[in-house]
Amino acid sequence: MAARLIAAAAVFAACVAASTGARVLAVFPYNGHSHFAMVEPLVVALSERGHDVTVVSPFPRRRDEGGATAAVINSSSNGGRYVDVDVSDALPPAISQMDVAEFDGFSNPVTGLRDLCLMNHRVCEATYDHARVRALIRGPDAFDVVLVEAFSTDCFAALAHVYDAPLVSVRTADHSPQLNGHVANPQNPAYLVNHLLAYGGRTMTFGQRLVNALATHFGTAGYHAFTDGPSTELVRRHFGAHMPPVPDIVRRRTALVLVNGHHSLTQPRPLVNNVVEVGGLHIGRPEENAANEWTDYCDSCDQGVVYVSFGSLLKAASFPEHFTASLVRAFEALPYCVLWKYEGEMNSKRIKVSKWMPQQQILNHRNVKAFITHGGLMGVMEAVHFGVPMIGIPVFGDQQSNIANCVEKGVAVGLDYRRITAQKLIIGLRTIITDTRYRLRAMELSASFRDRPMSALETAVFWTEFVIRHGNNTNTASPAIHLDFYQYFLLDVIGVMILSVLFLFYLVFQIKYIIRLLIF
Repeated sequence: MAARLIAAAAVFAACVAASTGARVLAVFPYNGHSHFAMVEPLVVALSERGHDVTVVSPFPRRRDEGGATAAVINSSSNGGRYVDVDVSDALPPAISQMDVAEFDGFSNPVTGLRDLCLMNHRVCEATYDHARVRALIRGPDAFDVVLVEAFSTDCFAALAHVYDAPLVSVRTADHSPQLNGHVANPQNPAYLVNHLLAYGGRTMTFGQRLVNALATHFGTAGYHAFTDGPSTELVRRHFGAHMPPVPDIVRRRTALVLVNGHHSLTQPRPLVNNVVEVGGLHIGRPEENAANEWTDYCDSCDQGVVYVSFGSLLKAASFPEHFTASLVRAFEALPYCVLWKYEGEMNSKRIKVSKWMPQQQILNHRNVKAFITHGGLMGVMEAVHFGVPMIGIPVFGDQQSNIANCVEKGVAVGLDYRRITAQKLIIGLRTIITDTRYRLRAMELSASFRDRPMSALETAVFWTEFVIRHGNNTNTASPAIHLDFYQYFLLDVIGVMILSVLFLFYLVFQIKYIIRLLIF
């Protein structure tokens, strides 16, 4: 009898989980793996909590035995589902495929922003034109919430309007002025540094504030100029002329913004209630003692290990020859073992190379003394999480800002990849390894980064389910989203006050003039 009651309770619980689970649409088709690596734990966790999650991406969790890219359904034990809509045939994953030279164009603030927006617009076109995505949109499915990435385009926000669902934007980098503008989150350039500028420290000089203000305001204006019109035209082509402008959809539908930031590492800032920082969302709990070739190698290096990785997008072998030669000479002059994520061959007994390495597990190893990185935010956060000092060699984008933050906090040394020499790298490595202050500050920063009431993943899941439960009726959006530019900055109020003062002066002069006429 007891067994039957337990079985009935289990069936009832499963039915409740299935019936109360929400229908989640997650659209993350950008083919840079580091971007998807942040959101994947969230969508997986939602499916494991009983929600039906449909994920449009070039990174399916599983393919069928024939290697085809048809949608695959993974069911969780509590009634949730994870459904892949694989678009990798149109947007093949860009893993270790991009040359360093390709990123030089992005260093120009005008053409770099334009090219980035155009690149992401092509991602929009390829995704909306994909047969599986068209079948999904034309199908009978409805969705309770739509998750999209906030990365140089807002075209996928239109799906929130199509399904009459709240929108959750996920920012895989730090705060950007454009995203803050969507939800009226404060972005005062007097003290909040643009995410593309390498201004570390608590205060900026006058010149830095001038550049920061120009970058913030003109960058935002350029973003809207390059994306708003093309995105609106694209969604109207697919969904009809009745579709509102994309910026209006974003403003009305955004219920939550999840940002890959944390006040201990990135800049402390004011946040409106529907902007939540979840920096480190992608960081798991690697088992330090799990035996494999990487841990065995680290175990054998009692003198210490230097780990080198330039991220998942960049092809390490594409750096200039003098750069690679300088690193090799520096490593051979030092007593440490080296693990290097590198696509080519390396003729050195001290250097172990591979196209892929379990980065979090390596950084978590007790013998790892330093991390040489390009400054991608994911890798930087992993190093901070595990308390490993860094040599930062930024290449493009927000990497300069990320390294500047770490240098300012005393956990990194920054180097220029164009001017690097073996001697500079030797000095840098000796500094962060032998000067115990770097390791001490790294451990202190790690403790602050980890010290939260909930983990980043638990926080992201809670607020996503909060939106699922309440929709756009959360009362967390700032009233400022309804204000025009002149109202937000009180220009109308200031104008009236100035006119009032001028009018008072005018009255005073008129009265004095009349009095003088009467007296004389």
